[in-house]
Amino acid sequence: MIESFDPIVGPNPKVLILGSMPSVKSLEKFQYYGHPRNQFWPIMASLFNKAFEHPSFGQAYDLKIDMVKEAGLVIWDVLQSCEREGSLDSNIKNEIPNPLEVFLETYPSLKTIVFNGGKAEASFKKHFRTIYKSSQYTFIKMPSTSPAYTMRFEEKLAKWEKMLEYLG
Repeated sequence: MIESFDPIVGPNPKVLILGSMPSVKSLEKFQYYGHPRNQFWPIMASLFNKAFEHPSFGQAYDLKIDMVKEAGLVIWDVLQSCEREGSLDSNIKNEIPNPLEVFLETYPSLKTIVFNGGKAEASFKKHFRTIYKSSQYTFIKMPSTSPAYTMRFEEKLAKWEKMLEYLG
């Protein structure tokens, strides 16, 4: 079994970004989106006009965490643990979800849930059907920032820009 990380959350979050489960490289580095080819941090840097180095350059992870918190974002995963060979979402088995009901009750300022890819959305629907059907939240599926999901960076960035509407 592999396990996800604790959520990254600041004092007044507005948007919850949910992945499925960190990649092997992210788990090794103990950092969300730690694979050098994952486009999450470059997308966030572009959205919030920050000049972050590529993850493989070893820039302080803390700066990225601060940016996320200041922006009103939360980073977490739908799954608390699972079995998976390699990093592909298609290899995930025996899913155990994170306690998202309790988390959402703890942070009532969260009104928008963004899925980083199809697997995150599918797992959320599977484990949290009642929340997904609720009109209390806005749900947005974004293209995965994973290097396994092939789409030009500019296209992914254009789609992720929609998230900014929900941070105001």
